[in-house]
Amino acid sequence: MKILHIISLSLCVVAAHAQVPSKAAAEKERLRRQQARSLLVALSTDARAFHDQTLRARSLARIADALWTVDAEQSRLLFRKAWEAAEVADRESDQKLQESIRQQQAKTGRSGYATTLPPNIRREVLRLAARHERALGEEFLEKLKAERAEAANSIKLNPGRLNESLGQRLDVARELLATGYTERALQFADPVLTTVTMETINFLVDLRAKDDLSGEADRRYAALL
Repeated sequence: MKILHIISLSLCVVAAHAQVPSKAAAEKERLRRQQARSLLVALSTDARAFHDQTLRARSLARIADALWTVDAEQSRLLFRKAWEAAEVADRESDQKLQESIRQQQAKTGRSGYATTLPPNIRREVLRLAARHERALGEEFLEKLKAERAEAANSIKLNPGRLNESLGQRLDVARELLATGYTERALQFADPVLTTVTMETINFLVDLRAKDDLSGEADRRYAALL
């Protein structure tokens, strides 16, 4: 969308100005960091006013992502604001999806339906937040877990499969691994890598495919056995 494109361009400008050559004076660096922070905070003020919850969540998450190195505390606040908007966006998307399914079933008189699943906005926010701080990622994962009120014995009831909360955790770890955030990926994955499932085995296979991580994958596989 046009607004997101403008924000993306602005963030690129901020990133360029935030990178100060090593020979630059400390005062010049301080002023540039202040400039970067001011621009990002101004963008976040505009983003909070967006009526489109998906656009609001994505914009705030991207701004928080860029702001982290300049002001981590403000970035955490924006990530939480992004999460709030994402919760509304995902809820609205789910309602629209269910209504679409009902309309199709009423029209055809059958139980089947064909539809495209909406994007998971909370997952997008979680992935960006988890890159910077494990605690913040864990906070969002706990919110997902609490909202869905999963039973503690769900794995026992579904042998060979992870419950939804653990599946979300491993999905985030896989995305972090794919984008080069290896240490953070392992931090998120390790609590799950105590149960033998197709998902955990597949993650270890992906981990082993990284030349410098084959030993990490082998150790975790041996622990599973």
